[in-house]
Amino acid sequence: MKTNKQFFAKGTLLSFVAASTLLFACNKSEVLTESPTVTEEEAAEVMIQSMSGQSGGLILQTESTASVVARMSYACGVTEDTTIVRQNASGASVTYQFELDIVKQLNCEMGLPQNFVVSADAHTTYSGPRMSSDDNSHTEFMVTGFNPQDDYLNVTIDGTRRGSQQSKVRAQRSFNSELTVKSTDIAIDKSTGLIGSGTIEVHFTGELSTGKTVEYDAMIILKGNKEAIVAFSNNATYE
Repeated sequence: MKTNKQFFAKGTLLSFVAASTLLFACNKSEVLTESPTVTEEEAAEVMIQSMSGQSGGLILQTESTASVVARMSYACGVTEDTTIVRQNASGASVTYQFELDIVKQLNCEMGLPQNFVVSADAHTTYSGPRMSSDDNSHTEFMVTGFNPQDDYLNVTIDGTRRGSQQSKVRAQRSFNSELTVKSTDIAIDKSTGLIGSGTIEVHFTGELSTGKTVEYDAMIILKGNKEAIVAFSNNATYE
């Protein structure tokens, strides 16, 4: 994961309940104290992997949902169920697997498709160089853009993803997290079935085994090619 800030400059300042002052390591002889809560960098890694198509994240799940919708062989007002299972290609640096159970309904006016509503429940696991995770999520999708003259399907998203993570770097600690995601501007190219652009608002809550919790807000910028950038309000970015 690349970032535009060094690790020890990220996140909130370390606080100590029993101390009345803040101490910083100013030279090599001083010892840095481990953060007592989930750091911004760890939260960013959770956000990136929960989105990345390379770890079976929301980008791939959205594209998979859109591929079902694009067939358009559905009757207006009829609810149908579908299960989608995906896993990583052989030899991938990040391994993942997800099972996506979706309930979909095509809504019409005067017999013409207006929007496709999809309710999706997923169980996703992944393991990468920096983190492994086991998550469950529920996402509501609405898909529009069925006019043949439209080049893109437009997707709105409202969802929650909860899971447990194990970091493989620095403190190598485990924690639980919850992500809420919202978007109204995701565009999927009809010719390729891939996300071309979009942004997603994310709210992160992380909790250590000590009960210490922390919250972060960020904007996910979808770059295409199943990749994303996380931008925090303090101008730190990760990808």
